[in-house]
Amino acid sequence: MKKILIVILAFLWITPMFGQIPIGQFRAHIPLHRFHSVAVSDDYVYAATDNGLMLLEKSTKDADSPNLSAWTKVDGLSDIDIAKISYDSLSKTLIISYTNGNLDFIKNDKLTNVSDIKNKQITGSKELQHIRTNGQLAYLVYPFGVVVIDLSNYLISDTWFTKRGTTQYNAEDIAITDAYYYLSTERGIFRLSKSNSNPSNFLLWANDTPTDSSDFDNILYFGGRVYANKNCNNPEATPISYDTLYVRDQNGWIPTTLAYYDVRDISCSHTEMAICNWEYVELFNSNLEKTYHAEWIHDATYEDTREAVIDHDMIWVADNNNGLAQVNRTYFFQKIYTSDGPYSNNVENICSQNGITVLAPGSMHG
Repeated sequence: MKKILIVILAFLWITPMFGQIPIGQFRAHIPLHRFHSVAVSDDYVYAATDNGLMLLEKSTKDADSPNLSAWTKVDGLSDIDIAKISYDSLSKTLIISYTNGNLDFIKNDKLTNVSDIKNKQITGSKELQHIRTNGQLAYLVYPFGVVVIDLSNYLISDTWFTKRGTTQYNAEDIAITDAYYYLSTERGIFRLSKSNSNPSNFLLWANDTPTDSSDFDNILYFGGRVYANKNCNNPEATPISYDTLYVRDQNGWIPTTLAYYDVRDISCSHTEMAICNWEYVELFNSNLEKTYHAEWIHDATYEDTREAVIDHDMIWVADNNNGLAQVNRTYFFQKIYTSDGPYSNNVENICSQNGITVLAPGSMHG
């Protein structure tokens, strides 16, 4: 059968091999221009691609050649296929989750691996949906429920399976107030008092869905109120349906006037909330007044926003089309960070000669 090789020459990756790798050691070369998760510490910005992290040293962000490095499994990470990352400023811990349920916790350059979820027999996906931290606890939301981890010792302190009888309520996200847990699922929002001693019993969670049994994904506690995104995105509908943001105060849920084509993520700092739509990020204060609208243009390629982190006057965005985007609100400045690497994980052919390595991205058909 005839085979046709599809090769996009514009995306050939060519790099001189300046240094010699010691015999018996490997160096990973992965695509570092498409990111789906982002985390920020005092000194670094971490951007996650499927098979590793790109690290940007913040003190060099304005330099002509900023200090960029990469972490992969070759460098010590426990796995591949990263799902989500998050940085907890209280414990100063970077949390890395993988699609198979594996977890890495990095603090003071020391990595602790927790493979309990990966090794446990669980029906359904083990791909993490969201990470929320509260005090010394991290709440990891998976489709099967919530795993609570103590960040002081990285031990699992509790697991809450979101199942009633034979019905699975695929969990999406969690918001934690002073008095309640709010859990968003594909079947609505559920609430439980924090004084309840048995949150692992999902029968005790009250249905708190503001509308009919609908899919709510992102949920967040900010400024004394809970915000939840109703996932209504359907580009094939006529007219097109949009995601809608709901807010809950002491009087119950109220739909806001904010509607987006596709909300990818909701996060917050102490004073502002960031909503990631497909092609931009909007910031709001606690009165739900818009404080900033962030967009970035890079080589006429459309943005593909996945996550954003507010870092004082900076907004750091994981863009799955362009790279790590920096938006400086003070000076209205945008910058894209990427690092050397092949264009794609899908490599059809490779050739190395005279210190030059050439990769041909593509696939075989026929």
